[in-house]
Amino acid sequence: MSISTRIFGNVNSSSVILFVGGSGDSKDSFTPLITQLVLAFPQYKFITFSFRGVEDNKDLLLSHQIDDLEWVLKTIIKTAESKITLVVTSNGAFCTAHVLTDSQFNQYIENTIFLDPADHYLDTQATVKEARTWTGFQSYLPSKPTSSILLQKISSSVIINVVNFTIRNYGEEGYGVVDERGIDNEKKHSRLNNDMVKSFYLNTPNKNRGLYIEDHTLPHAFMRDGDITKNIERIIQILKRSVISD
Repeated sequence: MSISTRIFGNVNSSSVILFVGGSGDSKDSFTPLITQLVLAFPQYKFITFSFRGVEDNKDLLLSHQIDDLEWVLKTIIKTAESKITLVVTSNGAFCTAHVLTDSQFNQYIENTIFLDPADHYLDTQATVKEARTWTGFQSYLPSKPTSSILLQKISSSVIINVVNFTIRNYGEEGYGVVDERGIDNEKKHSRLNNDMVKSFYLNTPNKNRGLYIEDHTLPHAFMRDGDITKNIERIIQILKRSVISD
């Protein structure tokens, strides 16, 4: 397997921040953010990657992303003894929950920041585009095990941080006008169900819990919607609070 990756920042550093994107995110999706993060965290090496099929516009199974993330992590570990921080968005949480409970990565992943994570049933056979999660106007009442429940099995010392995006910009008919996606609208709902997002924190063992933050300004697609410059500034503020710095 060969996954397309990019490296930014201090390429010789053993302290790695790895971005795990959501649906449609590629290795280039976070470049404007990482360009600023390199200045804020000069001691880190930043790595992004594209899940299989993304760059070819192919819709593969959500479960395939587990293999892809494992491959990237093994590649990082193989080249050097690394201390890894995961920055995870949306349905990137599915594969992340699996690797966090995999003993082969216990000594390497020190920190994880979930940015508005999406939960999915563990037995899903859906493709990434077909995979359904719980939106803000739906009740979060899963009828069988989901990926967030996996976090109960964490046996390492990894610190889990969860940022819950509570801005209301989504309705039963989807998003509204593009220019309004960064504005809170009391007549709408958050993109993802907030109880679902919080479940990633509540399912984390007490010893592994870091920060839980409810942010009222960031849209779910923070690299696309709203004021991108302000979104980046806010994400950097959050990471400065939650990333374990040397």
